[in-house]
Amino acid sequence: NQLTPNPFSWNQRANVLYVEFGPGIGYSFCANSSRAGANAPCPQASGGCSPCRTSDDMLAKQNTKLLATLLGDKRYFPELAGRDLYLAGESYAGVYIPTLARQLLTQQQPSYRLRGLWATDPCTDNAAQSGWLDLGVSFAWQKGLIDRATYEALTGPACTAGKTKVGDRVRKTEPAVCRGAW
Repeated sequence: NQLTPNPFSWNQRANVLYVEFGPGIGYSFCANSSRAGANAPCPQASGGCSPCRTSDDMLAKQNTKLLATLLGDKRYFPELAGRDLYLAGESYAGVYIPTLARQLLTQQQPSYRLRGLWATDPCTDNAAQSGWLDLGVSFAWQKGLIDRATYEALTGPACTAGKTKVGDRVRKTEPAVCRGAW
């Protein structure tokens, strides 16, 4: 009836920090995600920019600053400063982990020692992986997360303006039914 510390526990020698990568990824969102039309700061249909106004390089710089702050500022985790650092992720980590590693190596902060990278099921080549990156709508339908009407709306011409070079759906957010579905 009592918790007992394990003197052989892995966290006696290691720590894990989970970071959600960037606005518009995972459960995060940005102010421009649902904006549409020619006057939008970055309409998704343009294909030339992110509605979240971000880039892989910008995220790498932000995460470099986060790591330097958490590991280098004595107010936070001074006991972690200078320890080995391994970056890991899945899917798009095939892009953002090497991008972050390049940024970390460029900065040469004494608060961390980059020792390795690991990406599971990585996205590495847009041409070779074309059509396999946008699994959201089909996955949601197959797993029962959205109903048939929503699936048909999202995959139909009223709410999808085609696909990008990598197979992602180009969203239409007008009419309102599409904006609500996306």
